[in-house]
Amino acid sequence: SSIRTIQSIPCTLVSTQSTWDALNCSNARPRNWKLEYSADGIVWYLLREHIDDTTIDSPQGWGDWDIDKKLQQPAHHFRIIQTGPNSNGLNFLSVGGFDIYGEIAPFDCIT
Repeated sequence: SSIRTIQSIPCTLVSTQSTWDALNCSNARPRNWKLEYSADGIVWYLLREHIDDTTIDSPQGWGDWDIDKKLQQPAHHFRIIQTGPNSNGLNFLSVGGFDIYGEIAPFDCIT
């Protein structure tokens, strides 16, 4: 599997939505992956899991997904873990852009 970690954001974010840009990845669109978050970069929690997700269906495609309200927790770290093959049947994670949207939370709300 492939793992990409987005770390050290300069604030605490309670994520509400994620967006992925395939950036001309005509044969390597994501299909199977997990988005995880962490307060400390050591213990990770699931925000969203994608299994055979065909939302991104074109070479310049993009997709966005809401985060379940009950999973919205303050975090400093986010990571993407590929859990299965892409649209080309390979274990290759291609990311043109990835955004996480949410609300800024106080630093002291993470224990």
